[in-house]
Amino acid sequence: MHNMLENTVFRPRSSLGGEQREARSESGRKRPFFNSLGPVAKYVFIAAACLTGQTWLCSGDIVVVRGTVSCPNAAERSAAAAIAGRWERFLGEIGLKCGTVSDESFRASSLASAKVAVLPYNPNLSDSELSELRNFLVRGGRLIVCYSSDADLAGTMGLKLGPYMASGRAGRWETCRFLQRAPPYVPERVRQPARNIRPPVPDGRSSWTVAAWEDSNGAVQPESACVGSQWGYWFSHVLPDDPDAGRTRQMIAAMIGSLDSGVWPAVGRRAGERAGTMDMFDSFDAARRWIVGNAQGAGPAGRARALLAEADMLHEALLRLAERGDYGAAMEMAGRLDAIVFDAHAAACSPGRSDEFRAVWSRPGAGPEASEWDRAAALLARTGFTDVFVYSLSPGLAWCVSGEVPVSPGVKGSGDPLDAAIRSCRARGLRIHAWISCFNLEGAGESMIADLRKNGRLQVGENGASLPWLCPSQERNIVAIKDAARDLLRRYEVDGLHLDYIRYENNRVCCCARCRQAFEAALGRRISDWPGELFRGETRREYLAWRRRQIETLVRDISTFARRERPGIVISAAVFGKYPTCADSVGQDWAAWIRGGYLDLVCPMDYTQDMGRFDEYVALQERVAPGRVVAGIGVSARESRLNPAQVIEQIRIARRAGVKGFALFELNRNLMNEVLPRLVLGPTRRD
Repeated sequence: MHNMLENTVFRPRSSLGGEQREARSESGRKRPFFNSLGPVAKYVFIAAACLTGQTWLCSGDIVVVRGTVSCPNAAERSAAAAIAGRWERFLGEIGLKCGTVSDESFRASSLASAKVAVLPYNPNLSDSELSELRNFLVRGGRLIVCYSSDADLAGTMGLKLGPYMASGRAGRWETCRFLQRAPPYVPERVRQPARNIRPPVPDGRSSWTVAAWEDSNGAVQPESACVGSQWGYWFSHVLPDDPDAGRTRQMIAAMIGSLDSGVWPAVGRRAGERAGTMDMFDSFDAARRWIVGNAQGAGPAGRARALLAEADMLHEALLRLAERGDYGAAMEMAGRLDAIVFDAHAAACSPGRSDEFRAVWSRPGAGPEASEWDRAAALLARTGFTDVFVYSLSPGLAWCVSGEVPVSPGVKGSGDPLDAAIRSCRARGLRIHAWISCFNLEGAGESMIADLRKNGRLQVGENGASLPWLCPSQERNIVAIKDAARDLLRRYEVDGLHLDYIRYENNRVCCCARCRQAFEAALGRRISDWPGELFRGETRREYLAWRRRQIETLVRDISTFARRERPGIVISAAVFGKYPTCADSVGQDWAAWIRGGYLDLVCPMDYTQDMGRFDEYVALQERVAPGRVVAGIGVSARESRLNPAQVIEQIRIARRAGVKGFALFELNRNLMNEVLPRLVLGPTRRD
């Protein structure tokens, strides 16, 4: 079907979105070519595609190119893989299948049936890959490119590249504002916070600005967020994960729909299927029945019923649009319906106890910068939260002032986020916990890791390879961790100390020379088959118990001096939720830490989208440590992505289990704009 579309969808120097016919939706915006056809014409169009052996949508119609050899190092390749996975997920959520290939496996055959290729993060393309992409464009294919440094590819697509730019201030590039020449059905604004960009520059002839940047105050910035040409779209940045998921999905659908009209039926069907279901119910009607059943009485419940009446009208309108094949408009309507149903669902939920512990995790890059904490603290207080875990340091880098660990340049350039959080949150009655990574060397420079490896201070696997984690059996490492924590407590008046990565990296470490020496001393005998004997028989059981003692000793010592430095401080830890499995798998016997009095609270990271599994986790945890559990909810974790209704459902489950409270991972734009305002409608409101 690609050849059928080539001459109708694309026309040089025209706005993307199909041939520029004057078909319009109810909103007055032009509809793509397919949507402008009548029912009979649509039938003929589909039949012709089927007769030529093509289908409307197959895994080859859209190809995502995962950055590998185009990336300069392992860290960049890892990031590129995650970004490619993000695009795969977004495409799946809007009803589109895709194929995925890596840079090195990129061949003409990979694009044989493709109409659109996405380059999510492929900074420096090889000559052969660039040649294949040019051939793809000549054959009629189209591209979506994000944050690339490849000036040759930019020239091929009829645009130029500006220089790399760092934001330098919080919120400088916050929102993509789409302009007149944007494709049909794209949202007017989509939050896409970026700290680094490589802005595309239109040439004024064959390319044009599709979206401009706005800062967090709504002021338009001079840099382009997205440029379009007859060959596709070029974004200045990597598309972030969760800041504005619904509108990001709509943006992607609108852009791909403008490049290949054939995707619209699948997009429209998917929008209709999931609209108003909150991804928790089988249908809008099922979601509606739940809301009606829970919205009893006046006040907030009355608001829920009023919102539901509005949702009913939107749902009827969506069905009419889908019936007549106006799939893009149906997608727009589905977004409006979802927002109303999320509000109605939240308003139908009951608030929790007045003494409930309600926390968020905030880390650099995703959470507020120093200058943003006033606004963030005000929002958290207004939406009923009580506590904040602010990421402060690891053994490799500090995001606060430290005399023991190298300080992040961002602290010097943008201000001290821990100090700002303490001042802003304390003024609003929120408690601040300094969140520290104990063994994971997150943020450490390559030279530091190389030096630690040279000195044998890292965790080592059974194959002899080292990991960027400090070994828990080495006194130098333990002293360094304790000194950094003690230094922090003396500098900052925090309400709590929150321990993270207080464990081994996995169940097959550590096998370093120091661990051998210390374990043999504990056993009172020599192990001839090292490390093989560690993984079998009675030695295995003794070794796992020895590992647990290494971790528990550090927890005890930190707890002891922290309470001495700051009487009344709350000591907590982020832990694996599967107990007692985690005691052996990573040396994390957190129930023993509670029994020993070393911890006040434990925060199991119960990150899952499966509500039944979450229920099992929290019920078990509350039985193991009654009154001490703060259930960790993965709103935007690697393991789970939760919409507002799913967050609320996990809060309801945690409350039924009787836990002390909950903590949301993590404080970012999505949480602040999409989740917290809905929690205060019901689950965290003050009656």
